[in-house]
Amino acid sequence: MKNILAIIKKELKHFFYSPLGYIIIAVFLFISSFFFRDSLHSYLEMSIVAENPMGEAQALSINQMLFGSFLWVSALVLIFIVPIITMRIMAEERKTGTFELLSTSPIRNYELILGKFFSQIIIFFVLMIFMSPYFISIYMIQKFALIPVFVGVLGYFLFGVSCLAVGFFFSSIFKNPIHAAISTLGMLLILWISRWFGQITEGIPGKMFSEVSIITHIDSFMKGIISVKDISFFISFIFFMLLLANLYIDSIRWRE
Repeated sequence: MKNILAIIKKELKHFFYSPLGYIIIAVFLFISSFFFRDSLHSYLEMSIVAENPMGEAQALSINQMLFGSFLWVSALVLIFIVPIITMRIMAEERKTGTFELLSTSPIRNYELILGKFFSQIIIFFVLMIFMSPYFISIYMIQKFALIPVFVGVLGYFLFGVSCLAVGFFFSSIFKNPIHAAISTLGMLLILWISRWFGQITEGIPGKMFSEVSIITHIDSFMKGIISVKDISFFISFIFFMLLLANLYIDSIRWRE
């Protein structure tokens, strides 16, 4: 546990002490604020046309039509942000030669992986905290049901952590951070568009394409519904990607 905490502290210090970290935060907030403004504008237009009265029905529409829509679109933003966050987490260690020091240290594989991966999760959580004013500002104007919003945020969090797991794996197999970022972006796009292939393909292959797509499994969360099947998918997916990273890192230790 001590080694894991030391690695987390080192990685967080590296991220928040570098200009790149603040550039990533600024870009993420700029893009997310643009999409929130767009989602809010669309919701207000639909509300005016429908002439919904103030009440429970409208509160429900806020959760689904505003916050659900915003989080769903923000998930697409993560596909482009995550590769930048994760590209150096392992690749830079191998590029600079510090991985050899880690290989000969008493740090175990799982400590190295968990320490670095948890640091990425903390960074992602910080980004989510910066998004909270969007929800708070609307709540101050008009009260809405909180539970569906929390469920949507949970789905967004699981989706983001899954993307981080993909980035961690590719950063483990490449020495060049740029190659890791490009590979991560490519894989995340494939996992995104596989849903589209599932919609245009009939039968079992179409269902397989849809189930493989990570975006398919956030739909229920964006509607305020907790699905055990979707939670199980995300947890299994994250574990599988980290397992692959562990196997590859272990093979590097034997070779180098």
